[in-house]
Amino acid sequence: MKGFLGIDVGSVSTNIVFIDENKQVIEKEYTFTHGRVLSALKQSLNAVMERLPADLEILGTGVTGSAAELARSIVNADLYKTEIYSHARATVHEFPDVRTIFEIGGQDSKVIYIKDGVPIRSRMNEWCGAGTGSMLDAQSSRLGVPIGELGALAVQSTKVIDFRTRCGVFIESCAIDAQARGYSVAEIAAGLCNACAKNFINTLNIDRKKLETPIVFQGGVAANIGVKQALERYIEEGGGVKCNLLIPKHYNVMGALGIALAVRDAYAREPWESSGFRGMEVINKIETCIVDANTCGEKVQNRSNRYGDILQLTIGNQVIATL
Repeated sequence: MKGFLGIDVGSVSTNIVFIDENKQVIEKEYTFTHGRVLSALKQSLNAVMERLPADLEILGTGVTGSAAELARSIVNADLYKTEIYSHARATVHEFPDVRTIFEIGGQDSKVIYIKDGVPIRSRMNEWCGAGTGSMLDAQSSRLGVPIGELGALAVQSTKVIDFRTRCGVFIESCAIDAQARGYSVAEIAAGLCNACAKNFINTLNIDRKKLETPIVFQGGVAANIGVKQALERYIEEGGGVKCNLLIPKHYNVMGALGIALAVRDAYAREPWESSGFRGMEVINKIETCIVDANTCGEKVQNRSNRYGDILQLTIGNQVIATL
């Protein structure tokens, strides 16, 4: 089997997708990063490789996501694309007529506007968690409700609490107050899903009257039926038109799928002799080491990050990459 590997390493999850030469998804893996990029990447890659044929030939590898630079060095990827491009590429592949993409992940969210299959504008929310999965995750844990069940619980409620706040910290205070006033867990869950939907729309300054359909909803939060229905309801209230959000088949790994498709596109245009992919035997031996930039030469110092340190990838005593 021959194909292409897409890797999306984010703050919450590390996602892997392997597609064949015909763009079909053969294997995928969703792993929580837990702040350990190298460990999560090894875990995800090993899980995918174990399920693929032994005679596998990787023709190309691509990376995207917030930790793409580190991931690219670890696997020696052939291609890098931004999260915006990668998510749009995957969505257009499944929904060629898409005009708007909503993506809500664990720590950030984004809206992407599409024209003729090409992203023309986008906006990301990287700082506030009120309209992301992190707020829902924190509150579901506090309520003792598994995050995968929060949405189903929310839609059982006949009442939706309006917490009327755009701050994740204040939402928790509102939820605690609602409990004290005797609201049921289902009613609070509905309020949380409603707050996530409204904060997503308002934080990204999305004009509900100008939204163009079809609208595709993806990211991990797309599995939450409560948020989906809240988004549809809020858009209809503001725009006056019926809204039906489309959910992709591979909704939670769209970044990885998009970069895999991008690698396949690049290879089809101009095939390279072989992929730079290091292979699992080498990748499994890689370790990370943080080094004080002041102890290194001037060339390395200039590449140091905001913390004044540099990251080295090593195999034994050999440094194979410096970031």
